[in-house]
Amino acid sequence: MNDVVVPETQTLRLVKENGDMILEDDVVSLDLLMAEAQEGLNMGKRQDQRFFIINFAKVLSETFKKEVSPSMAYLLSQKIDSVGQLLKKSIETLRSSSSTTEAPSET
Repeated sequence: MNDVVVPETQTLRLVKENGDMILEDDVVSLDLLMAEAQEGLNMGKRQDQRFFIINFAKVLSETFKKEVSPSMAYLLSQKIDSVGQLLKKSIETLRSSSSTTEAPSET
């Protein structure tokens, strides 16, 4: 049997200074929304980076039915990137530990 081991889901929240929550979702879903906002853009170009932030704010606002400013979208994108990197490392660690503990299959 082949088990798929996954790390614990990371949830991110975007909260205003007054404590009002704007959105809450898992990092993978938010990363997919971020990819949607990047579609068709060349992130190596400074102008496209600006368009991305505006697009991401719009996608988040439409998805969560709350007003998300470009500044909020930028801060969230930075957090998604950092948590995403930690998640990737965790997955790599799980893969390497499971591959070293698996017994060879008999055929």
